[in-house]
Amino acid sequence: MVREFALSETRSGDRFLRLLLSDREGMLDARVWDPARAEELARVLRPGMVVICSGRVGSYSGQAQLVVEEMRPALDGEYDPLLLRPPGPDVSGSVRRFRELWASVSAPHLAEFLRHVFRPDVVALFERATAAKGNHHAYEGGLVEHTVEVAELCLAACRFCPELNRDLLLVAALVHDVGKLKEYDNDSPTFERTDVGRLVSHVVMGRDVVREAVSCVPGFPERDALHLEHLVLSHHGQLEWGSPVEPRTLEAVVLAHADLLSARLGAARAAVRGQGPGWTPEGAGKRSFWVP
Repeated sequence: MVREFALSETRSGDRFLRLLLSDREGMLDARVWDPARAEELARVLRPGMVVICSGRVGSYSGQAQLVVEEMRPALDGEYDPLLLRPPGPDVSGSVRRFRELWASVSAPHLAEFLRHVFRPDVVALFERATAAKGNHHAYEGGLVEHTVEVAELCLAACRFCPELNRDLLLVAALVHDVGKLKEYDNDSPTFERTDVGRLVSHVVMGRDVVREAVSCVPGFPERDALHLEHLVLSHHGQLEWGSPVEPRTLEAVVLAHADLLSARLGAARAAVRGQGPGWTPEGAGKRSFWVP
C-alpha cells in the first residue's frame, strides 16, 4: 500500500519518485528512477492506494530500499485487505490500565458519566480502534494506548500541581478522543476517514458524546458539564490544529499538552520501531531519526 509519495529531482535535474510503502510487515522506502514513469505514477497514485509492484531491494544509508521496476494499482480480489493493516505493538497492558484508570474515578457523577460513555459495545470498539490514519498510534489498539498515555501524563501533572481537579481531568483524558470511533473506519485496512469524520471531526463529535452522557446523569453539575465540554473541544491546543477553542483552564492546558506529547512521541516511536542503530528511512515528507 502507498503511504506517501512525492516527486523529487536529482542533482542533475532528473525527476524521480520517492515512496513509502507498507503492509502488515512494516514500512519500506522505495524509488522510481525513470523520469517518465515517475511522473506518470505521480498522476495516478493516491495515499492509501494498494499497488502491485516488483523491483530490486537494495540498501541506502544502511536501510532497505526498493528500486521499483513495475508498479500498477491493484484490482479488487488481487490482495487480502487484512494483510495491509499497519503493524502495532501488543496493547493488552493498555487495555488493563484503561480499565484500572476508569475504576479509579471516585466522584459518583463522573463515574456514572463514564458508564454511559463506555457502554459494552463502545468499549469493544474502543479497545481495538486506531487513534489516527497515519500520524500516530495508527494501528489496531492505538486509541486505547494513546488514551492511557494521555491519562498517565495528566495524573503525573496532578502530582506537582495540586490545584488541578484530578477526577475531572482524568475523565476528560479518558474520553477526549472518543469521537474518533466515528471518524475512522476501523474495518478498513487503511483506517480511512469516514464522511462524518471529514465533515464534522472527532473533536466536535466527542463534545456531542459528552453532552449525551451528561444528560443521562441526574443532577450532573452544570459547571462540570461545561468544563468537560471545554476540555474535549480544546484538547488539540490551537485553532489551526483543529480545536474550535484554545485551552482556558488549568486542566485544559494539561490535557492539550499531554495529548500533543503522546502524539509526537508515538510518531517518533513508530519511526524507530524495528530499526537497528543508525538513521531511519526519511520517507516522503518525514524527518529521519537517529537510533543510538
